[in-house]
Amino acid sequence: MPFPRSQLDVYILQMDPFISIQNRTVQEMFQSWTERDYIDKNGHPTSKGIVYFGFGTFNKIVLDLSNDVRLYANHQGGYRVFCPQTMKLITTTFSASMHQWRSNGKIQSEFQIDCKLCGRTHSFNDLIGRPSFAFGMGAIRLIDVENSTSQSEFLVDLEAKMGPLNIVLKRVG
Repeated sequence: MPFPRSQLDVYILQMDPFISIQNRTVQEMFQSWTERDYIDKNGHPTSKGIVYFGFGTFNKIVLDLSNDVRLYANHQGGYRVFCPQTMKLITTTFSASMHQWRSNGKIQSEFQIDCKLCGRTHSFNDLIGRPSFAFGMGAIRLIDVENSTSQSEFLVDLEAKMGPLNIVLKRVG
């Protein structure tokens, strides 16, 4: 159970972790959101924006960029990783593989895990995380959202501009 002081952030990433979010495209979207009175110049939502983005009230929308592929996940309270073939827990194997992937300096390479349960090799997009996680070189981040899901046109508009998306919820203490 999260503490009352905990905030929930939403990270929206492109499905392909090796495609860096295009700063120019995102800046154009932010400009459009400002012109349409969805956010102010600092990324804070307006009342129209709260409706458009669909996550209820939130503090701010920002762009989170990285030069390397990184893991976006709910690190507070953790997450579990399951084999997509057997649906059995492989979190320990995942953690060891992540450590090796990071220590080899192969952040720009495909992350793969050799699953001892099914005998297959899985890429990061194959794995099932609960709560969900994703790899990427950047994300659009909504800070301190009220709702964990959006039923608005925002995600449809975003997918039209950026292609298939992953959504990660992260509890921040």
